[in-house]
Amino acid sequence: MTNQNIDPWKCERCGHQWYGRNPNVKPRRCASCTALYWDRPARVPKPYVEPACIGRAEKYGFSALDVGGSKLVPWHSYTLDQLARLSPKEEAELADSRSKIYPAAMSYARRRGWEFATFATPKGLLVKRLK
Repeated sequence: MTNQNIDPWKCERCGHQWYGRNPNVKPRRCASCTALYWDRPARVPKPYVEPACIGRAEKYGFSALDVGGSKLVPWHSYTLDQLARLSPKEEAELADSRSKIYPAAMSYARRRGWEFATFATPKGLLVKRLK
């Protein structure tokens, strides 16, 4: 039997070309690199993208602070009328959210190697970046 009339099988992974024993049966593996998916090109890995922030900084906007910059993080987004009509459960959740803002700011600063100064105001937590 001559192989001149038969197209060879070609591995998409290593580029090897070969003739199988039976030209009508597709080989299971590449004869050279033994890849099971020899008839499919290799996937190109996605490039690694550095995350824009660490933690909850985007929630509060700390990542945009330059040295000397400050940001007021409001305690809540309620109006005075809405505050008067809060249920006890909602009041407890509001108090819990207040206690989470300060640790979030400090842990973000610690991970980045920054220093923050915080000042509690009636409107919210004033965060100033020192370093």
